[in-house]
Amino acid sequence: MNKRPAGISIIAVIFILIGFSLMMQLFNANTESYLTLSTSFIIFYALSIGLIRGLKWAWWLTAVVLMILTLADSVNIIASAQMSTAQVRAFPKKLAQFAFHGLMLFYLFQRNVTQYFQLENRDTWKNPAIVFAVSIALVLLYLLVLKVLI
Repeated sequence: MNKRPAGISIIAVIFILIGFSLMMQLFNANTESYLTLSTSFIIFYALSIGLIRGLKWAWWLTAVVLMILTLADSVNIIASAQMSTAQVRAFPKKLAQFAFHGLMLFYLFQRNVTQYFQLENRDTWKNPAIVFAVSIALVLLYLLVLKVLI
């Protein structure tokens, strides 16, 4: 196995910190948010372990999660065209989140990272296209389920 890239270790630590933060929020969670927080906690801890061990599923799931976060950030930025004063103050934070998620996503597609995860040699555009398509499908499925439930 190839040597683990430093950026993967950093992303794994970030995911561990996110998982720890979610675990702390569980103590104050109401019934409705408990399931979401506990599921997110498990996902982020599993991803961090999978990233450190160089498991393919962890790369794919991390890429999809980061793509969904980046898409959500871009929608937030576009939707804030009609901003109130409070939203104007939050705009730099939204922009920073978009850049942060986008940079982590971009990093996942670097050659040394894909080699570490032993992903097949595909054309450079195929992995991002697959991640984008899966992310869009999951978002649409979520919106469909949300519409049915409401």
